[in-house]
Amino acid sequence: MRLIHGAVSDIGLVRTQNEDSFVAGGDLFAVCDGMGGALAGEVASETACRFLMQLGSEGEPAERLREVVRQANAEILKLSTEQPGMTGMGTTLTAAVRQGDSLVLAHVGDSRAYLLRDGALRQITEDHSLVAEMVRQGRLTLEQAMVHPHRSVITRALGTEEGVEPDVTTVSLEVGDRLVLCSDGVSGLVLEDRLRQILAAGEEPQATAHELVKEALAHGGYDNATVVVIFVVQGEESEGCTPSQIVFGPQRRTLGRGQSRSSDLGSGVSADTPPPGRSVSGGRWRRLYKGRRVWIITGIVVLVILVGIGGMAVFNSSVYHVGVDGDHVVLYRGLPATVFGIPFFTEVEVGTASYRDLEPYLRERVDARELTTKEEGQRFLRSLDSEG
Repeated sequence: MRLIHGAVSDIGLVRTQNEDSFVAGGDLFAVCDGMGGALAGEVASETACRFLMQLGSEGEPAERLREVVRQANAEILKLSTEQPGMTGMGTTLTAAVRQGDSLVLAHVGDSRAYLLRDGALRQITEDHSLVAEMVRQGRLTLEQAMVHPHRSVITRALGTEEGVEPDVTTVSLEVGDRLVLCSDGVSGLVLEDRLRQILAAGEEPQATAHELVKEALAHGGYDNATVVVIFVVQGEESEGCTPSQIVFGPQRRTLGRGQSRSSDLGSGVSADTPPPGRSVSGGRWRRLYKGRRVWIITGIVVLVILVGIGGMAVFNSSVYHVGVDGDHVVLYRGLPATVFGIPFFTEVEVGTASYRDLEPYLRERVDARELTTKEEGQRFLRSLDSEG
């Protein structure tokens, strides 16, 4: 048998940045959903993916995955404690590596893996989330969990504490199996029956991945939506990429509202190649800075700065975050940053809940200062007030 795959990552219709990352190629597949707002969530999910791409082939896949998760957790935790602006960041991780006629999965958080076999869909990971724990305890039904105000609160994530261990399971494969790894931006908006229908009807994995993300957008697109689809088909060799060609999630490109924003999985980009819009080789820039070209570059830089200041002002007025003022939880408009003593945010609404009386997981969410919409921020503030 061989594995063929497709993958899509979409910013959604509400979020201002995509904090998801994924790996898809060779015998390794993963989805990581970052948290922490602004740059931090993206850094956390990228870091987890980079460690996965160093998985290697020596030893048992289960133990290799456990070790990679430990290393990624330690690195993300280190960055969150040492780097300004990254406090409280973390990421989910749902990863699968092929071992013969099986897939070995490592899972932390509330991203998910599903298996479709003989027309029946089965979730093969368990969410590490507050509402999932309440469902398992019989305190909530599945229907209540889907609309619970704390459904996005996760109880286990990489980078949030020392000693995070993944759930590791092995799933045997059969020709005809179809698998999905996805962030909660897909599983939280696409009902399982609809997911089963799309997965069963798909003729090839890339089109199926696009269809699943399209369905998530049609139901609001409230979060980043990332999905990796795997088909198990008859054949001798696995499809596609060598480890050095595994596609890395941050290479996704952003298009217009409502359109697909996905990685070009056919590009065969090396894992060592910087994603577009990030780093460029120093030698190339040094060649540009010669003779009269320096004046052109200087002019461009000045123009970009001026445009950036104007763009930042517009962007800053459209984003919100929840923070603390004294013992009060407050909804702010703007970025959670202060430059030369000047805050980039203004107070919008003060909650009645006492910060020090909140449960630890709720304080962690407040401390993360994740960027959100005004409506989402107000709903979170109301939920805290009701608990208080």
